[in-house]
Amino acid sequence: MKQQKFPCKGCGNGCFLEVAYEPEQICSIEGNRCENGRRYAEEKLLCQSVEVYVPTSDGRKVLLRTAEPIPLSKKAACLRECEGICMETPVIAGEVVLYDAAGTGVSLVAAETVI
Repeated sequence: MKQQKFPCKGCGNGCFLEVAYEPEQICSIEGNRCENGRRYAEEKLLCQSVEVYVPTSDGRKVLLRTAEPIPLSKKAACLRECEGICMETPVIAGEVVLYDAAGTGVSLVAAETVI
């Protein structure tokens, strides 16, 4: 089990969280004065947005990003699914490139417009 201490940014209360966690779950959390603290700790320690640049058909690159943070345990699988993607231009920000990335139920979308 890992432990980490950090300031919470879930709301404006200014709490300082002390969190014990395993790779897939929060075991204990202290210092939060609202439920936003638990959500913030889970997102910071267990989930992460994935960002990756992929090529376009005309030789440029476009940034793709998961629409929401995904479990860290699924990050490598998501990046593997991005291998071989080549986008046709134009690419419009928000365009869904991959539905259900790595079986997470979260889409991979274009983070920028490339015309």
